[in-house]
Amino acid sequence: MGFWKNHPELWPVSSLTLGSQAYAQAELLTLLTSPVAGDASVLLAHQLIAAKLNIANGSDPTPIASTIADADGLLSGFAGKLPDGVAPSSVTGGAMVHDASILASFNDGASTPTCSTTATDEVLQPTVRRVAAQLDAIEAACSGERVPRGLQRRLERARRLLVRAGARGGQGAEVLLRRAARQLRGGVAVATRAARSGRVSSECPRMLRSALAGGHGGRASR
Repeated sequence: MGFWKNHPELWPVSSLTLGSQAYAQAELLTLLTSPVAGDASVLLAHQLIAAKLNIANGSDPTPIASTIADADGLLSGFAGKLPDGVAPSSVTGGAMVHDASILASFNDGASTPTCSTTATDEVLQPTVRRVAAQLDAIEAACSGERVPRGLQRRLERARRLLVRAGARGGQGAEVLLRRAARQLRGGVAVATRAARSGRVSSECPRMLRSALAGGHGGRASR
């Protein structure tokens, strides 16, 4: 997603349809630079825009066609243009978060490979980017007024560690990635208890587990 946000001059198209609404490039860039701020529709828009741009740029749409159709269907349920102000804890919001996480994985794999300086970086950096791309979806799924502060702190620490890992290479990145994974593993236990008591969506611990379970590989995230 970051690639398209930072390089609008390389977009293969100048407009896209999200849901039932057409958006010009300027409107799409405004959405891409808008913080999620607990709005599942913005989270979904970020990943849907990136997915459609990746497809327009030549990526195979087959693996993600049904998810894109579902995402467009969810957005079509609202009148007017984004944002729609959808709580991640709602039924529709949960579906949006779910689709966004699938699209994030697609966008990571659909991107152009970058040059790595070491074999270690070729393995680690795609993993760093994959988990970092999923954090927006995780944070949206784990949002709400009753979210345990301990969970919020773990997610914040994990994001900071991933940012540092992405800026480094070799063993330094590996150490930081392991530290971020420890924060996420601790978050799973907190999120599971919070989900049982209704303080967060059941999507929250599920998506944390998914981020930890994903294997190495992939390519540079757009």
